[in-house]
Amino acid sequence: MSFAIVGHYGRWASGWRWGVGEADFDGGPVHAWCCPADSMGDPGQTLDVAVEALIEWRGWLEELAERFDRFLPLLAADATDPADWERAVSHLLTVVVDRTCADGGWEWHYRQVLGWFLGLAGIPSERHEPLLDRSIDGRFDTFVTPSNLLIQDVAERLGRAVTGR
Repeated sequence: MSFAIVGHYGRWASGWRWGVGEADFDGGPVHAWCCPADSMGDPGQTLDVAVEALIEWRGWLEELAERFDRFLPLLAADATDPADWERAVSHLLTVVVDRTCADGGWEWHYRQVLGWFLGLAGIPSERHEPLLDRSIDGRFDTFVTPSNLLIQDVAERLGRAVTGR
């Protein structure tokens, strides 16, 4: 089913099963799909759930694009100000935590979202992993909402790491 969906709609559709909590691919933002045992029924029901999950995934990607668009102009204007990065990073972290309910492996989805954002901000791909490792690896726990202090610290670390200031 996944191959057919991605084959028809394109690569963007590949996250449609990334469910909240301990789903097939846990830690994601999709509430409609969990796993075959819980999400599949007769063919009609399965199709309805898959469509709902695909629409939910697409909506999430569009929401992220709008959020990225709010912050990217600030970074283009003065990419050397760590405060601009801090605002974007803490905002995205809060949104991902909310969307994933800080459930399952939510921290992996945050890492992915932040990687997408770094790419759109013009940060070379070879810098993504070291930046993410330095600022977020080992800092979050599955099933635990990060404190405001931790969110701010992660944002500050990444802001300093990206700008060198």
